Amino acid sequence: MRPYQSKNPWMVFLVILSVTTSFQPAWANEPIPTEETRTKNKVASSIQDVSLGPNKVLQGTVLGTNGNPCPHCELTIFQADGVSLNTTTDERGAFAVKLPRGGVYRISSQEGSAWYRAWLSQTAPPGAATNAILVQGKETFRGQWTPTQALVTHPHFVFGMAALLVAIPVLVHNNRADREQGSSS
Repeated sequence: MRPYQSKNPWMVFLVILSVTTSFQPAWANEPIPTEETRTKNKVASSIQDVSLGPNKVLQGTVLGTNGNPCPHCELTIFQADGVSLNTTTDERGAFAVKLPRGGVYRISSQEGSAWYRAWLSQTAPPGAATNAILVQGKETFRGQWTPTQALVTHPHFVFGMAALLVAIPVLVHNNRADREQGSSS
């Protein structure tokens, strides 16, 4: 009997553990941005500021990925406290909806969504837009991976699965060879 035969399950466990956990991203810290890098690399906020019109009306336009307006597109407007409103765009892809108050809203269509911070006209910051623009398209991802994408695109899973597909048959073969040698002696 080989001395390593009892350790084979532990080797399989260590291979699986190393494949499923990634230590470097957990240990890596983001560099602290300096004033120069902040002004150089202005990143668009994931929440867009929009100024409401008179009577708290939010005006906007829905566009496709090609930049053409989306006529008769159904929209749902959600607020954090559960309030939701429904509206439809006109022939030019434009919409207008009266909001109960300013705040953060998510506007969703069947093919996309975006977050907006709606400001009353007197309190809106100088950079706030007067028109909310929602670009819809099936290619829009907000950092989520479906399980299929994670398996296909993440290098840890791809190389880990390849290592497992090689290691498990080798371990099984070695285990059989040890049993056959043990029964013959």
